[in-house]
Amino acid sequence: TAATAATAATAATAARG
Repeated sequence: TAATAATAATAATAARG
């Protein structure tokens, strides 16, 4: 869902610092 995609994008951004 859109929420899942948003969560994944947020996690990826956080991982990149």
